[in-house]
Amino acid sequence: MSDFIRWQKNWALQIPHLDQQHLELVEHINRIASSVARDTSRSAAPLENESNPSRQGHKSRCEDVPLHMRQICDQIEEFIEQTRLHFREEEAFMLQVDYPGYNQHKREHGILLAELVDLARQVRQGAEEFGLGTLTALKRWLIVHIVTSDRAYAEYSHRREHARGGNVAAREGLEGPSSQGWSAAG
Repeated sequence: MSDFIRWQKNWALQIPHLDQQHLELVEHINRIASSVARDTSRSAAPLENESNPSRQGHKSRCEDVPLHMRQICDQIEEFIEQTRLHFREEEAFMLQVDYPGYNQHKREHGILLAELVDLARQVRQGAEEFGLGTLTALKRWLIVHIVTSDRAYAEYSHRREHARGGNVAAREGLEGPSSQGWSAAG
């Protein structure tokens, strides 16, 4: 399957560690889309090279999900955790640069996480098939969030950086991932 989402250079915020995380979220959605495509064709056997927490000695929250949806369910759970970690990174960055829209942005994060957790619960309970419509809504949310809400804090940071005469991210120790261990694996 070709990429469901193709990263566009104009989505970059010019904040390297956050841009990398956004790219990894896009890649994760593409992995979910590939699994959905396989499920649609009913060849949904988990691939050995794809992440699956139940094979890594962790108890999967998706063990009781019908087999054809288990890989998708696991990937949704992993996406939620990856998103949660990313939001913590963004929120820390916004606090460090005194972004005035922090509270509203954090509320947006809370709303999305609640919706994702609810979606995962519905998938686990068999009430929701994770299909193209849901995937398209997730894609739309991610792109719009990056190019509007995230762009706002990035532009604020860059204006602040310029006014202070330097690289705020480097000066404040915000160039790379935190010790929370952001990883593309997932």
